[in-house]
Amino acid sequence: MVRPSGIITIITDFGHDDYFVGALKGAMLTQNPGARLVDVSHDVLPGDIRHGAYILANSYPEFPPGTVHYCVVDPGVGSSRKPLAIYSNEHYFVVPDNGIVYPGIAEFPYKAYEINPGYLSGADISRTFHGRDIFAPTSGLLSSGLDISELGEQVELITHYAFPEPEKIETGLKGEVLHIDRFGNIVTNFENGILKYFDSPVLMANDFKVELVFDYYHETPGNKPFIIRGSAGFLEISVRDSSAKMKLGVGVGAELLLTGE
Repeated sequence: MVRPSGIITIITDFGHDDYFVGALKGAMLTQNPGARLVDVSHDVLPGDIRHGAYILANSYPEFPPGTVHYCVVDPGVGSSRKPLAIYSNEHYFVVPDNGIVYPGIAEFPYKAYEINPGYLSGADISRTFHGRDIFAPTSGLLSSGLDISELGEQVELITHYAFPEPEKIETGLKGEVLHIDRFGNIVTNFENGILKYFDSPVLMANDFKVELVFDYYHETPGNKPFIIRGSAGFLEISVRDSSAKMKLGVGVGAELLLTGE
């Protein structure tokens, strides 16, 4: 295993209006005062595992090997879901066992361990804030060099979650909106490479026909939706200097149809 880098990335749905983020950072630094904490996002939609999985899968590979990735979007807190520490693709992950990590490591072998809170001797573990009381101190300890196998028993199988895949139908491919970013760009679940099979692609979204395809934003006409190959590996619908979400009136999960010759 790669030696921990001392970096901890943080993804949550906690927002910025409460004490939650400050408290979990304090718990991390108590275990490793020298850790470097990187806020990736605290604006995951509340309880939205798919949103958190999308952000984690697209951010963690950019960090150095040995980084610890704390990703807590945990609608099942207090249930029988396991708290996990995972090593995969030369990175460490501290997550609830609800599938949030799986899209990011699906192509790689992994070693997973159920976190045993018993090693946090004397800690008062609440029933509602495992993000502070279990996941945060575990992240701090891992970043300081604790062997991941010391955290608990190995788990052979973790919960699998996959982004929805397009479905082949008679008229083309049926897909859906996977994500909408803060600029209003609509991220589809059609991979960028699919365009090579279409000379004249057409993306149908909420009765809108999107036929323009561009490689760069500066090429595009204003106020007209267009297709562009996104940085996360999926086709996106965008509107320059505006919001495709507002223009087309769609949300996450909305049905899309990709057709063409």
